[in-house]
Amino acid sequence: MLYRCECGLVACGTAIKLTGLDYMGVRANPRRFVVLNEHAILEAEEVVATRGAWAIIEKVPGPAADFAAATHKPSAAVERWIGSAT
Repeated sequence: MLYRCECGLVACGTAIKLTGLDYMGVRANPRRFVVLNEHAILEAEEVVATRGAWAIIEKVPGPAADFAAATHKPSAAVERWIGSAT
C-alpha cells in the first residue's frame, strides 16, 4: 500500500510503499512515524530503523513527542493489531 511520508517538511507529499501491518506496527507507538530516510529531522527525531528507502523515526522527548502522544488517535485497525499482539 502507499502511505504519505509523515515527515515535518510542509511541502512533502511523497508516497512510501509498505504493508499495512508494517504501518500499523509503527503507529502503535504514538511517537513513531514513517518517513523517507532523507526526511528525518535529527534535531527532533531519532531514526529507530531503516527499511530500504524509508525509515521509522521516533520523536525525541520534548514538545514534539508530547504533542504526538497527546493527539494520537489510533485507527480501529491499529487497535485490533495491538490487541492481537498482547
